[in-house]
Amino acid sequence: MAFLMLLAVNVSFGMAKELNVAEAVQLALANHPDIKQAKLKVSLAELQLASAQAKAFLPTLSLSVLPSTGTLPQANLSATLSFPVGTSNKVVGNFSIQPSQNWSCSWSVNFSLSLDLANPMAAGESLSNLAQALEDARASLENAKTTVVVNVIKGYFDLLSLKAKADQAGETKAAAEKNLKAIGEKVASGLAGDLDLLEAKLSLVQAELDYQQSQASYQAQKSRFLRDYLGLEEDVELAPVSLDKDKLSSAAKKLLDSLNIDEAIETSREVKAAQAKVEEARKSLNQTKLSWLPTLSLEIGVNPEGFKLGWALQFDLFSPDYASRVHLGEVQLALAELNLQTARATVRQRILDQSAALLSALQALDRLSLEEEEWNLKEQINRSKYEAGLLSESDWFQFQRDKEAFVLEAQQRLASVLLAYLNLQAALGGPVDWEVWWK
Repeated sequence: MAFLMLLAVNVSFGMAKELNVAEAVQLALANHPDIKQAKLKVSLAELQLASAQAKAFLPTLSLSVLPSTGTLPQANLSATLSFPVGTSNKVVGNFSIQPSQNWSCSWSVNFSLSLDLANPMAAGESLSNLAQALEDARASLENAKTTVVVNVIKGYFDLLSLKAKADQAGETKAAAEKNLKAIGEKVASGLAGDLDLLEAKLSLVQAELDYQQSQASYQAQKSRFLRDYLGLEEDVELAPVSLDKDKLSSAAKKLLDSLNIDEAIETSREVKAAQAKVEEARKSLNQTKLSWLPTLSLEIGVNPEGFKLGWALQFDLFSPDYASRVHLGEVQLALAELNLQTARATVRQRILDQSAALLSALQALDRLSLEEEEWNLKEQINRSKYEAGLLSESDWFQFQRDKEAFVLEAQQRLASVLLAYLNLQAALGGPVDWEVWWK
C-alpha cells in the first residue's frame, strides 16, 4: 500500500511537477536516513530477540563421528537444552553407538541447576533485556518519525515563506522600475529634481539586489530540502497550503487547556529510560548486599545403570571487597537517581517552552487584525506626506518595504501556530496529528 502511494506521488511529479506538504512528509518518512537507520535498529533488535528465544526454548543437537576398533565408526548424538529459569540450568542428553562384533549403545540424561539466591532469575535476564531493547528501538523509531514530520513541515513552510519573499521582491523591483520611469518623466518636465532621480535609481538598485538574493536563497534552500529530507534530485514546485484558522486555534487552545505536565513527564521516553537505570542500579545494589547468600547446585541424572542425584551449597565466607562493592553500588544508585531528577527537569522545561511558544503564537494570531489596522493607518499618513512632498522618495520606498515584510510575516502566523502545536504534541510524547490539517 505504501509502495502504491509513493508510486502515485512519483507519477504526479512526472506530470505536474508539483509537490504538496502531505506528499513531502510521506516521501520523508520513506527516504529520510534517520528513519531508515531507526528501522534497521528495530529489525536488528527483533532478530536478536528471536534468536535468543529460539536458543532458550529449542534444543541444540550435535553429532560426532569417531574412529572405532571395527570397520564402522563410533557415533555420538547429544542434545542440550536450557530454560530461562533460575540462575543457570541445562538439560543434556547423550546417545552413543559403538559398532563392534557385539554392537553396544549407551545413553544418559542429565539435568543441572544453579540457583544463586542473590540473583535467582539471572537466566531470564538476557531475554528481558532484549525485549526491552526492542521496545526502546520501536520508541526511537516513532520519535524519529515525529522529528522528521515536524522538521519537514517546518521546512516546507519556510520554503513557502522564502518563495513569497522572492515573489514580493520581484513585484518591488517592477514597482521600482515603474517609479524610476515616472521620476525620469517628471525631471524632464521640471516637476522633479536630480536628487529625486538619484533616489529612484538607488531604490531600483536595492530592489534588484534584494530580488537576486531572495531568488538565490529560495533555490538553494529548496534544493537542499528536496535532497536531504525527501531524497529528490529533480526540481519540483511547492503547492500552497491552506489552513483552517478556527479549527487550528480551537485545537491549540484545547491542547493547552488539557495539558497535564506531571503526567507527561512521567510517561516521557527520557524519564522512563532514567527510571529503568534507577531500577537497574537498585537491583544491582541489592544483589551485592545479598551476595553472602549461598548458591545451590542441583544435578539429576539417569542412564542404563540407574538414577543419580547430587546437590551442593556454596558459601562465600569472606569477601575482602564486599564493603567496596556495596559502596560502589550506592554511588551508582545515587547517580542514577540524580540523572532521573535531571531528566524530569529537562522534560518539564521542554514542555513549558513549547506550551509558551504555542500560547505566544496564538496571541500573535489574535492581535493580527489590530496590527493590520495600524499598518493601514500608517500607510495613509505616509502616503499623504509623500504626496505633499514631506516624505522623500527613499523614505517612502523604505516604508513600503517594511509593510511588505509585515505582510509576509503575518501570512506565516497561522503556520507558526501549527508548528508550535505539533511541537507541543511531540514534547508531550503523544502522536502528532499532522495529517488532519490538509485533508
